[in-house]
Amino acid sequence: YEGKSDTFDVTVRAKSVTEIELTTKPTKLTYVESTTLDDAGMVLTVYYDNNTHEERTTGWTSEYDFSQIGETTVTVTYGGKTVTYGVTVVAKTLTSIVVATKPTKLVYTEGEAFDATGMVVKACYDNGTTEVVGSYSVTGYDSAVGTKTIKVTYQGKNATFTVTVKSRVPSQITSSEHTVSGESISKIATGTTVGSLLAGVTGKEFCKVYKGNAVVSNSTPIGTGMVVKIMDGNTVKASYTVIVTGDTNGDGNTSVTDMIAIKAHLLKKSTLTGAYAAAANTNGDSGISITDFIQVKAKILGKGTIVPR
Repeated sequence: YEGKSDTFDVTVRAKSVTEIELTTKPTKLTYVESTTLDDAGMVLTVYYDNNTHEERTTGWTSEYDFSQIGETTVTVTYGGKTVTYGVTVVAKTLTSIVVATKPTKLVYTEGEAFDATGMVVKACYDNGTTEVVGSYSVTGYDSAVGTKTIKVTYQGKNATFTVTVKSRVPSQITSSEHTVSGESISKIATGTTVGSLLAGVTGKEFCKVYKGNAVVSNSTPIGTGMVVKIMDGNTVKASYTVIVTGDTNGDGNTSVTDMIAIKAHLLKKSTLTGAYAAAANTNGDSGISITDFIQVKAKILGKGTIVPR
């Protein structure tokens, strides 16, 4: 005053929010249950205690619960003040199903019933969730031989997978006692009966032994040239020509007749071929030789044995 001056302190505090107002609601106001909030498009007007205001498009927090179907409220908080708006929550919709885990059994033998043990089916919804369901139906299976497309249905939605039904009748035989190779069965000793031979092969219940067109009984000695056939009803699934070591004439024994046949072959007076030539090769080398003749002769005279090959 009259050239004099003085100072004093003042306090400037931050402006405070006095009110918020929802100027523009979000674009999305309908939600599928259990989804998350999308507040894109929302505009909030914030009023301050200094008589100013501003529009904000970010910065607030929101609380909501979309787990229940129906009308619900979203609470928006900014600067300690709140405002609410309503949204609609609708039920989730089934969009598809998937076989998340296939059944344990995918290969069947004809006549077997379908077994869903181990199968897990999941329902997929439009809210991005999935859940395991158990009230599905299964169609498409029958126990005839072939590949089957199994259709799983749940609330009008389908999923598929395939299973294989194999013939109960095997397509080939195996043996731990005899040698099955290609279309022949060998390593059979003379004196072996049909029943004894079949007892040593898998799938024996589907096999018959033929000599020409006639079925041979189980008590008959098995002979070179006979044929073991796998039968599926009246259909032949596979055939194996029998080779009995030392039996060149197909009678199932080693006799003078076999020795004479080998001698005639060696002297080129006649020729043993196919299964009969294989039977004459008693020592299992590259072909019929004098050694085979000697082994057969020794067998007949009781001075030696022939090892089945």
